[in-house]
Amino acid sequence: MANSYIAGGFEGWSPKRPVQILHALLPGLAIIFLLTLGVAVLAKNIDEAPLIDWDEATYAEVAHEAVSNNSYLNFTFNGQSYVKKPPLLFWMMAASFKAFGESEFSARLPSVVMGVGTLLLMYAIAAADFGRLAGLVAGTVPLGFFFFVARGGRECATDAPLIFFSTLAIFALGRARAHRGWVLAAGVACGLALMSKGAAGLIPVSVAMIALLAIPAFS
Repeated sequence: MANSYIAGGFEGWSPKRPVQILHALLPGLAIIFLLTLGVAVLAKNIDEAPLIDWDEATYAEVAHEAVSNNSYLNFTFNGQSYVKKPPLLFWMMAASFKAFGESEFSARLPSVVMGVGTLLLMYAIAAADFGRLAGLVAGTVPLGFFFFVARGGRECATDAPLIFFSTLAIFALGRARAHRGWVLAAGVACGLALMSKGAAGLIPVSVAMIALLAIPAFS
């Protein structure tokens, strides 16, 4: 009786099954790992350090005045018209201010989100062509560079959305090799990169043009 119960309980079981289950879970585990690591590094103490950088203080004031004046197209700095930067970062910061109140945390939150998103995109780009291990390496390496941690994922600066949307454009172009609908997504990402830091957003546009000319599927 006991033997038949045991035999029935393990019917269909294979030593390979745990490996198959683990293999199926790996993409999700990799994403969870990068999310956890990215948030731990980029969001650490963002609510404690004051807005000491000129860019941070200026952009936070522009977003503050946008919320106070309920004006999201005509930005001001200390009451004077401010047209030095495109609007995307100010829109994101203003949305964060309205959702969480005005603080160092809410000023920097959009950059943290953009930074973590960039890590995930780096993972996806590398994993698609070189495997998940390469994806994990690509997703963690940026955290070893001061510029990315500071300007690309912590400080409220235009670099964070520029890097994110430039990377998104490259990701979309990679998918466009198989599905041309991704070309539209790449175009939208390029436009958002332009709205992040003006002429610097031409970088992904240039990459897009080169890719469109170089990939036979588009010719």
